[in-house]
Amino acid sequence: MKLYGRTPSGNSHKVRLCLKALKLDCGRQDVTKPEQQEAWFLQLNPFGQVPVLEDQGLVVTDSLAILEYLAITYDQAGEWLPQAPGERARVMAWLGYANSTIHLGLTQVYLIDFFKLPGDRDAALQVGKSSLDFIDRQLNQHPWLCGKAPSLADLAVYPYLERVEKTELSLEPFSQVRRYIDQIKRADWYVP
Repeated sequence: MKLYGRTPSGNSHKVRLCLKALKLDCGRQDVTKPEQQEAWFLQLNPFGQVPVLEDQGLVVTDSLAILEYLAITYDQAGEWLPQAPGERARVMAWLGYANSTIHLGLTQVYLIDFFKLPGDRDAALQVGKSSLDFIDRQLNQHPWLCGKAPSLADLAVYPYLERVEKTELSLEPFSQVRRYIDQIKRADWYVP
């Protein structure tokens, strides 16, 4: 098994968390932005994006597809992706929310604040604060996003929350998000 990714990539981080959570050994190859457009990489992933996972001759692209593949293939007990349809649907809803609303807010703030990229910071801040408020309210009901135990939802959302600490957006009003970040950093499956 081999993971092609980039250390600062939040999507690559999701997969690294999952690999550690499932206790899977996996080789890694960092791929730079320019390398993502080279012929050898485009053969792996025509979209030219990281992460990419190679496993037993199969190539899986897209962080959420990789998370689902790893859980279905290597988590037979369904600890990270529940087998019960209702519970699984809840996890999948969080995966979608992570890659849409959370990404659009928190990642944009991160790119604007940390990398000084152009963008509508005020709009990103509004979406980011709204996402943090929603997550904080959800975490007020349960220790993890989908209940009493961690799931793929937590692996997908955490990298976005970690980046907030590198921006001017304050986590001070979001006590449950702060607790949750600390909880994840203490987990035996945590990787920076």
